[in-house]
Amino acid sequence: MTCRRDMEPCGCSTPEGHGRCLTDAARAALLAALDMEYRAAAVYEAVLRRFGPMPPFTHVLRSEQRHAAVLGALLEGHGVAAPPSSYDPAQVSLPASLWEACEAAAAGKEASAERYDRDLLPAAEGHEEVRTVFLRLRDAALHCQLPAFRHWIELHRREEPTGDAA
Repeated sequence: MTCRRDMEPCGCSTPEGHGRCLTDAARAALLAALDMEYRAAAVYEAVLRRFGPMPPFTHVLRSEQRHAAVLGALLEGHGVAAPPSSYDPAQVSLPASLWEACEAAAAGKEASAERYDRDLLPAAEGHEEVRTVFLRLRDAALHCQLPAFRHWIELHRREEPTGDAA
């Protein structure tokens, strides 16, 4: 368990707080989810710096920042310090075009949802509050963010790189 009586208290030392303890797997899953949010936010910020304020990146960046704040608060509520982001948007490698960046973002959303299903949700078994947050973040990726990126891609299909550049 992350929270032991001889470490920082998270409420485990009282009978009513015992359910707040995180298993090591749940703690690692929360930290991994936070890292995914930080990484995505850095990529979207880099896209905006390079290409200017463009939806859906402006909207999704704000979502990623909110998601990171929720995960950080959840960690803090369990007595685990939320680390700051280690990602620097200035160091992010980007595709050559906004269209390609949007394609990459859509693929990233699909990969994120798969990771929640494959790794993070199973690791949070027995921690309903964590699982609820993970399900909401996965659903936001699949049902809000991914469709926004796909819609933008479809609207701007004519800007798709053809590979025929002379």
